[in-house]
Amino acid sequence: DKGAQLVILGSGDAELERRVRDLVDTYPRRAAAFLGYERAVTHRILAGSDLLVMPSRFEPCGLTQMQAMRYGTVPVAHAVGGLADSITPVSARTLSRHRASGFLFRTPSARALSLALGRALKLYAQKRRWLPLVRSCMEQDFSWERALGGYEAIYRRVQEGERPWRERVDLPRPRPVEPEPEASMDWGPELPERLGEDAVRLMVQSPRKLYLCLLYTSDAADEEDSVDLG
Repeated sequence: DKGAQLVILGSGDAELERRVRDLVDTYPRRAAAFLGYERAVTHRILAGSDLLVMPSRFEPCGLTQMQAMRYGTVPVAHAVGGLADSITPVSARTLSRHRASGFLFRTPSARALSLALGRALKLYAQKRRWLPLVRSCMEQDFSWERALGGYEAIYRRVQEGERPWRERVDLPRPRPVEPEPEASMDWGPELPERLGEDAVRLMVQSPRKLYLCLLYTSDAADEEDSVDLG
């Protein structure tokens, strides 16, 4: 209704793929889908889009949002894991300091996602504010030249006989996320829960941090946390 077009890329549960096909059939001039994955198609979509929607329920790191920012495509993402670490949420302060790099929402629900998209589309209509945000996204540095410094420092200290894992590690505070305004309309059903068996995922997030995610198929809520190796 706000004039946006949607491109969906990916594959997964058969029922979700069917819903995606129905969406494209219902709105052929507003929605398109590529069910599967091709690297070249992915980059063409990122390069030709204004916004990237990335509502991951868990994301230890995430590369797609980094690639999108390099193209000047502004991410709209769930504030979890590496997405919260790599995206500085849009606010009056971050925009004025040219630090903003995307829109974050805290609750993995259709309503929260819709509200975040609404904020993004509202700013998109203000070109004088939108274009500096695009430049700020493109200037983000996720290169190995920057990331390797922390690893190299730890390896050098280990070689010199130190035990850095015994030292206290000061981790950065999570970036604040602006509160989501209440909506009076019905946003429809929540995003479907992940299908499958209960699972525990433990992944490396940084030289001093492990990412822990517990996934349940029962009524218990999913849990996520970062484990401090200090």
